[in-house]
Amino acid sequence: MGSLYWQIDDVWPTVSWSSVDYFGNWKAAHYGVKKAFDPVLISPDVKDSTLIITVVNDKLKELSGTLFLDIFTLDGLRVFSTDSSVSIQSNSAISVYTESTGELLCGQNENNVYICTYLVTGDSTLTENIFYFVDPKYLKLKTPKFSTSIKKYQNEWIVSLTASTLAKDVYLSFDTLIGKWTDNYFDLRSGVEKTVIFTPEIKIKTPKPKLNIISLADINE
Repeated sequence: MGSLYWQIDDVWPTVSWSSVDYFGNWKAAHYGVKKAFDPVLISPDVKDSTLIITVVNDKLKELSGTLFLDIFTLDGLRVFSTDSSVSIQSNSAISVYTESTGELLCGQNENNVYICTYLVTGDSTLTENIFYFVDPKYLKLKTPKFSTSIKKYQNEWIVSLTASTLAKDVYLSFDTLIGKWTDNYFDLRSGVEKTVIFTPEIKIKTPKPKLNIISLADINE
């Protein structure tokens, strides 16, 4: 068992299918691949108007926990919620939940809701996933308002942010700094705080840099 990740870099500055540019900056695809290679994954899918949730366990030991499933409107209103106990053998993938999409939507339009699933063992969340019933271009996204906090610890910047409504594909950058983020191009649920860490490429003494935030709603305007 294994996988080969190909086309990781560019041969010169250009627009291409690579996931890392000439300067070593991660593109959106590279963050997506990083998440896809996590040892434990939740994989929702809809087939013939039925939601099927599969849990992938690439670890060498069995996992047991509770799978939580919530459906929210893009504004953050919960319209459906359920949970169930699951057990997944090592090196395996099993379907742990199926349900008709008609029952799940509770009268909501598919372009105005999303599914949030997460797997909990003890006090730890092993993995989570946000799933949409339609392609991103069909979502009825509103431009979110962000609340942010930026703190410096040694040579790292710790950024925490929340959004007033669902913020899809949030991209963070600093005006004057080049470096690596622990996460980027992520989906941020309404009212849920997200904390990421930025490590500059070189150690520099600088006042608090300007944080730029862009999401899919800004691009679609």
